[in-house]
Amino acid sequence: MAVRTISTKLVVDGEAEYKQAITACNAQLSLLKSGLAATASEFRNNANSLAALTAKDEKLNELKAAQAEKIQKLKDALENCRKAAEQYARQQETLQAKVQASDQAVASLDASSQKAGKRWAEYAQEVEKGERALEVLRRSSGDTSAEQAKLEESISKARAEMGRLEAATDGAAKEAGELIRENEKLHSALSDNEATLNAAARGANNWEKQLNSAQIEANKLDDELEKNSRYLEEAKTSADGCAASIDQYGKEVREAGDASQEELYGLFREAHHAAMKEAGRELAQSMGEGRDSRQEALRLAAEANAKRAAAQRILLELEKEASAPKEKAGLEEGRQ
Repeated sequence: MAVRTISTKLVVDGEAEYKQAITACNAQLSLLKSGLAATASEFRNNANSLAALTAKDEKLNELKAAQAEKIQKLKDALENCRKAAEQYARQQETLQAKVQASDQAVASLDASSQKAGKRWAEYAQEVEKGERALEVLRRSSGDTSAEQAKLEESISKARAEMGRLEAATDGAAKEAGELIRENEKLHSALSDNEATLNAAARGANNWEKQLNSAQIEANKLDDELEKNSRYLEEAKTSADGCAASIDQYGKEVREAGDASQEELYGLFREAHHAAMKEAGRELAQSMGEGRDSRQEALRLAAEANAKRAAAQRILLELEKEASAPKEKAGLEEGRQ
């Protein structure tokens, strides 16, 4: 028998509330990420300044707090789902034992008892369904007297057939029929419980995946905060209030030393292309993790622009340094 699929929200208490809470957390995180992107854009031309790094530190800490709140809610949701799954697993074991015993009881009936019992069970089910339908009609507001009379007649006939079978078999039909009906109900309960168990297990797996992704995101935030803290300390202690080592690409250009102008431009182009390539890779990864692609694109574009600006600024400084000796030499020649 195929096991039907049902929603986790229908079988796990509090599931809907947890999902609403995570939706709210995601909305808050999206807002905070947009704020971080706006800050990066605001300081795009001086990303290594003390003001820029301080603003970024504040935004990152806000994100970290919101991410921690989301992680805790995911942990609570996962624990809730796991407890429900454990409960359904215990019920499944109990039902399986009852079904096995019931199957054996039905199998022990002789052929004639099984045949009479099945017929009695069919009439009993007809009576049960008819009585439920009759109750609905009695509660309705319209005139349903004709329908009620028809149902009552059908129920009466079914009961009469049940009585006839009982009399003909000296009660054996009823005894077998009750065993068969109980067996059918147990099999139905087992199937329903298996569906709820599967739903709870799916829910737990889903929460665990979300928790893993959220933890990865938190680890990235920790790394970003740690890196920004280093730059922030560097800016606080530097003479010009800037973190000169903030951009690995610009730093590579600075370390080029006495390279020719053509070589310097080549290094700058490589730095720019590397920054854009890295931004594209991070955007693809963010989209794969289900994050807001628009906000991520804005943030990464701003960071790439900041890297490009830093590399260009260092390149200009190097050009000035390279031209200074020539200007000095020209002045000395003029004096002579």
